[in-house]
Amino acid sequence: MTNIYISGTSSGLGKFLIKSISNSKKFFRNKNNNIKKNSILVHSAFFKKTHKKESKKQIELNTKYTLNLFKKIKAHKFNSIVFISSIDVSDKSSKNSYVLLKRKLENELKKTKNFYIFRCGNFIGKYMRRNSIYKLIKSKSKTKITLSKKSSIYLTSYNDLLDGIKKIIKQKKIKNGIYNAISKNKLYFKNFENKNIIFGNYNLNYKKISNLKFEKNFKIKTKTINKLVKEINKI
Repeated sequence: MTNIYISGTSSGLGKFLIKSISNSKKFFRNKNNNIKKNSILVHSAFFKKTHKKESKKQIELNTKYTLNLFKKIKAHKFNSIVFISSIDVSDKSSKNSYVLLKRKLENELKKTKNFYIFRCGNFIGKYMRRNSIYKLIKSKSKTKITLSKKSSIYLTSYNDLLDGIKKIIKQKKIKNGIYNAISKNKLYFKNFENKNIIFGNYNLNYKKISNLKFEKNFKIKTKTINKLVKEINKI
């Protein structure tokens, strides 16, 4: 029997996964974990994303706590680690502290034997953050978002990730590596300019990124933007 542990279960993706994967257990940050043999960790925990206004000290603390947690994880020698990363890591020129830290953890994982790195876009699903994407689609009255109407982004469905993780749990012969676990196409903000949205000035645009490796290896057809918009409307 494979034992499944999940970090970052207090909200968002981690909360969704622990409620969706039978007999899965929490991996605690600040408590001892009694890890059984033949175990897989889904590492979705991450400390607060840093912003321009945050101090250098806060960035250093976020980095310290994140790396300490990862050391704790490595000490348990899991059979496999599924790391939830960011599609932003694909931008090698990025100097964002959040992206740099994700990249650092990816590089550490590559030194281990068994790992799966899922580079994700903005998450969509039950327990998702009430972020700009949620507001963009669900707004019924005038709502401000920070991004401009020229923006375009990739999304990631919780359900697509869940399907991929379940295949790893079932010990399907899926090659270790880095996978772009993102929507089939991009969401364009300009399609929502007739809604009650007051757009900000920051443009966010991703170059074309392929998810074919994820679809082929996991045999998962990722969701289109139209389906993901419908999914958000049901939340």
